[in-house]
Amino acid sequence: MKKIGIDSSYHPRFIKQVQKELGAVESLHEDDYLPWLRLAIEKSIPPYRPVILKQQRIISLIGQTGVGKTTTLVKLGWQLLEQGETVGFITTDTFRSGAVEQFQGYADKLEAELIVAKSPEELKEAIDYLTFVSGVDHILIDTVGRNYFDAETIAELDAYYQIIQPDLTCFVFNANSSTADIQLILGKLENIPIDGFIVTKLDETALLGNYYRFTQELTQPILWVTDGQTISEHIHMPSERWVTDRLLETDHKGGNEV
Repeated sequence: MKKIGIDSSYHPRFIKQVQKELGAVESLHEDDYLPWLRLAIEKSIPPYRPVILKQQRIISLIGQTGVGKTTTLVKLGWQLLEQGETVGFITTDTFRSGAVEQFQGYADKLEAELIVAKSPEELKEAIDYLTFVSGVDHILIDTVGRNYFDAETIAELDAYYQIIQPDLTCFVFNANSSTADIQLILGKLENIPIDGFIVTKLDETALLGNYYRFTQELTQPILWVTDGQTISEHIHMPSERWVTDRLLETDHKGGNEV
């Protein structure tokens, strides 16, 4: 278990489960206990309940600068297009240099509209335009990033959220994040109901034990994970089996796509 980075505080439960299944055996080869360890890990992960993306008309992603919000939003848009739906994008995240240009490049590839909204008033106009003029099936919104420990940023997010009224709001963070920081930020986002999480950049961490900690210590579900830049491939629905496979490094390329 140390090899996969799962914190030692979780080891006793797995050892107890394996011993229960195998009985008192003095020495075991790794091949003997690995299937039972796999089963114990899989059973300890909360059941995955997928979101039906087509039922979410307005989708909003929240997350600090650099976690991959924009790329993740484009991946969700691509999935909807693959299901025969139409999408339009809105971004309020204009602080980072080059962010809008990068987003526009993605939108052009998907042949979708992108509207930049620099205020709550412009955001309302953008939503109305995509709803009543363009008539798209889904509106995907990239919210302001920056520093979520800053009160001004949180107040700005709150103002935008009152306009958006999304059907699905996901908090996005990368695989190397600490649960303590995530919980602190969620406390500051108390006025914004978070439906679930998206964990990004699994490909940028050698051990996924930190991801296991997310499944045990965070109350909202993890709805998607990402592990690369390719919008048509690197997003997955993290079922219990998929997570266990990734933890045990038996199927790094596998997983159910959205």
